[in-house]
Amino acid sequence: MSRLTVVASGKGGVGKTTLAANLAACLAKRGKKVIAFDCDIYLKNLDIVFGVQNSHIWDIGDVFEGRCKLEDAVIKAGDSDNLFLVAGPLRATENPQGLTDFILKTAKEFLANGEYDHIILDCPSGAGHGIEEYFIRGSHVIVVATPDLTSIHDAQVTAAAAYAAGADVSLVVNRIRAKSVEDGTSPDMDEIIDSVGIKLLGLIPEDGKTSEALNAGKLITDIKRSRSKKSYANIAARVDGEFTELYRFW
Repeated sequence: MSRLTVVASGKGGVGKTTLAANLAACLAKRGKKVIAFDCDIYLKNLDIVFGVQNSHIWDIGDVFEGRCKLEDAVIKAGDSDNLFLVAGPLRATENPQGLTDFILKTAKEFLANGEYDHIILDCPSGAGHGIEEYFIRGSHVIVVATPDLTSIHDAQVTAAAAYAAGADVSLVVNRIRAKSVEDGTSPDMDEIIDSVGIKLLGLIPEDGKTSEALNAGKLITDIKRSRSKKSYANIAARVDGEFTELYRFW
């Protein structure tokens, strides 16, 4: 049975796309067949995070405009035979609502035909920017936030919209600095979870290897001595239905 996971955030710059890509890769490493869609029709980045921005000719915008078939736009995302990507449009479309509807229709068709074990949608950033359309009833919406007050507030708004749409919602807190939590300059994790009111899916530490991975055209999960590698694997296991412990900071 296929599972639809929607990765969203209340604001930009919290690591949403990085999570979407590494989650997809970790699920593929678990032997699952995975396809990821870049749903940002104005500012696509998912192919860059995967390191395949120069490896494809067609994108979802080309399919929508009739310049190619869908199968032409589905590409391998890395070395895994189980991991696939449909890139966001390189050029802005004259019919953004039509393209959004088309992406949703395509994702739902994949969900219905069961070709992929996991379908991952990397939403546009920011609550109130049309991301609510991707909150499909019965889907799993992962809200990504960082441990700061504005991000936590925006995560609350995003989660409320997902709940209202009938989605299952969970929280990933990214870029956690254990020292900041310990010395009180960053909110306590329990305080964040209580204030947002979402079940916790995972905790990801601040990782200096993230920029290194992006500049090298690699995923953070493929970088040696990455502090966050284990946390992404744990999140993937939970998404795949296996109980695992959270990343341990202390």
